[in-house]
Amino acid sequence: MDAGLTIVQRKNHSYAVQYYAVPWGHGADATTYCGGIDFRFKNDTPASILIWPYIKEKDLLFFDFYGTNDGRKVTLEKAVQFDRKSDGSLKAYWKRTIIKNGEETKETFNSVYKSPALFHKKEELPNPAPATDPAPNPQTPTPPVENNQPSPTQTPQTIN
Repeated sequence: MDAGLTIVQRKNHSYAVQYYAVPWGHGADATTYCGGIDFRFKNDTPASILIWPYIKEKDLLFFDFYGTNDGRKVTLEKAVQFDRKSDGSLKAYWKRTIIKNGEETKETFNSVYKSPALFHKKEELPNPAPATDPAPNPQTPTPPVENNQPSPTQTPQTIN
């Protein structure tokens, strides 16, 4: 956002998550999902860009971008949320102005968030089945019956 690079592909998250709102507000987020949705930008600067990922705090991943300053100026407006509903769904947008080589470009990025309830369904476990005795293990020998009579599961043996 701050570098003023051309955004080629952007999709907001499916629902508004509080920690994606910092610091610009809901509407300035972008989804990255391996094999599918992605955030893509074009390096339209005259040189290479180095993207340096690092963990700044325990659970926060940051990316620093290093490149050659080509003189572009970027102005960002804080995201504006509207059409907020009681189910948590809302719409938002943010605007960016880029001045590059004396030419001004204004962009508006729109976001539509669904209700979080669509993604956080309450799961209920089925009622547990009544306890039953475990099935007999065919590998376990059956103890002999009194009076030297074979049990129904034992095979009588002939002695020669």
